[in-house]
This record gives sequence, structure tokens and C-alpha cells, in this order.
Amino acid sequence: MAGKKDKSPIYWNMNYKGKLRRTWVMLPICIIIGVAAPFYTASAYDSIVLGLGFDVLLAVVWVCQLLYNMKKAREEEQQAAAQTPAAPGAPTTPYPAAPGVQAPYPTAPTASAPIAPAPYATPQPTPNASPTAPAPAPAPAPAPAVPAPTTPAPTPGNATVPPASNVSAGATDPFAQETAQLQVQMAHLALSLFGPNALASGRVHTAYVHAMVLDGQSKWDCFFHVDDGLTASGDLLKNTPQESRGKFFEMGRSLMDDYRAVCAKYHVDEPTELRIIIDPQTHAMHTDVSYAPLTGDDPFMTWVSQVYSSLHPTAA
Repeated sequence: MAGKKDKSPIYWNMNYKGKLRRTWVMLPICIIIGVAAPFYTASAYDSIVLGLGFDVLLAVVWVCQLLYNMKKAREEEQQAAAQTPAAPGAPTTPYPAAPGVQAPYPTAPTASAPIAPAPYATPQPTPNASPTAPAPAPAPAPAPAVPAPTTPAPTPGNATVPPASNVSAGATDPFAQETAQLQVQMAHLALSLFGPNALASGRVHTAYVHAMVLDGQSKWDCFFHVDDGLTASGDLLKNTPQESRGKFFEMGRSLMDDYRAVCAKYHVDEPTELRIIIDPQTHAMHTDVSYAPLTGDDPFMTWVSQVYSSLHPTAA
């Protein structure tokens, strides 16, 4: 509803917030018309039934208009909030968990500390690495905090990328800043499945976030190295209502949609796959970005198998 106003003498020139207010204003007028209609039809047409039928139709139309404007006004308000830009230099805040999702481990009254992204100690692979390449093993030693991770600009195709000087600057590159922030939000969303006690105890060794674009649609999932094995997001959410589980994964797909929108904004080829690795203890985060076409087996399950093999080499 860009360009629409809250108040206008013309109904169609208002946004849905104004239309909703106008609908409520019309309620007393509709009531007066509804009361007068049967008397008018009885006098003019010698039939009260016509007036009562008109009253029913008027009530149905008013209720439908009210419900529609209420729905669109909420969507309009959410869109306006989502489009409000963050203040320059503002710290990244955790992405909230889906409503109704309860952490499977005991939680403490205080919130968990935000994750400060930092690189893993292992060598970082090239951005165009194949999606089936082995995942890097998480480094147990803490790494010093550095600026947020940057997403390398793609080289294949005919994409137009930001100037090389900006890309190399990292922290001053708007494309790198926006994509890095979305990666951190994906990490926070995955870790929201755990309470701060579980994260502080060291039971959760590593979190793995996987996002991809398959057949033009964004996909998103995560799994974790907990204790001595791997735990899937579905296992953590198995006692959660279906609606809450759906909202959790919907939020992940929405973040990947936002990532693709940033690529389109800066005329950069969108990746086919993101692999994000987070160490909850050291707050280190590393992202592999791939632009290779996704073919063959499920890329997510392929990565799960690779991580499992790295943790249990004798079982491979």
C-alpha cells in the first residue's frame, strides 16, 4: 500500500489501516439503515421480507469487509516493520524462535548471550567448492573475535558484482554486511532450539545450518553434534505442535529468501547452497558458499553423512 494515506475522503486512496477505521465508522450508519429498511419495504412494496433480506446482505458484506481489512492491515503493519532499516552500526540481535517452540533442555531465566561471529581455525575452502566436498571439522580451540563473516562474491555466470575494492574490504562492503547478518540470524534461529543451560554445559558441540535453492525454492534445515552423536532438528521438535514446527522452518526459509533478495539487490548470482558451522562455546562461525548446480542425492543428507563419517571414521 505504498503511497496510501491513513486518512482520505476517498476510500480507495487510504491504506488498510484507514480502511479498517472507515469500516468501523460505517457500523452505526449500517445499523440505522438496517432498522429502517424493513419499514421502507413494507410501505413501498408491501413486503417486510425484502427489507429483512437487505439487512442480512448488508450485515454479511460489512462483516466480510471488516475481516478482510483487519487481515490486510496486520500484513501491512508487518511489512512496514520488516522494511524499516536498522541503524548503522547497530549490533545484530538473535533471531527469535518460532512461537510455541519449547527448548528440549531445561532453560534458565536469563537469555543466552548473542553469538559473535568469528572464523574457524581450520583453513577456509573456496566459495565455489562442490556441495559434496567434506565439511571442515570444528576447531576446539577458541578463536579471537573478528568482524562478521563475509560471503564471497560469485565468479560463474554473467553476474555483476560490487567493485573488488569493496569486496576485499569485507566489513565496509554493504553486500557482505547484509549477507553476513542473515547468516548470523540463521545461526541464532538454529540455536534457539536449545536452552542456555544446554549451551553453557558444553553438551552442544557444534551446530550445522544448511540452506539451499532447489527448483527455484528456498530450503532450510539444521542438525547438531550433541554429546557423542548427531541430533536432527526434527528430533528436537518431535514433541512440539505441528504449527510451531512449521513456523520454525518457515522462518529459516524466509531468511534464505532474504539472502537471495540481497543478491538480487546487488546484482550478484545467488548461491545454490550455504553450509554454516557454529561453535556455541567459542562463538566461532564459518560459512561455505557454493554455486554449483545441485544434482543427485539430497545435499542436506549428503552433508549429514559427511559429518557423521568425520565423527565416526570407523563406522564409515
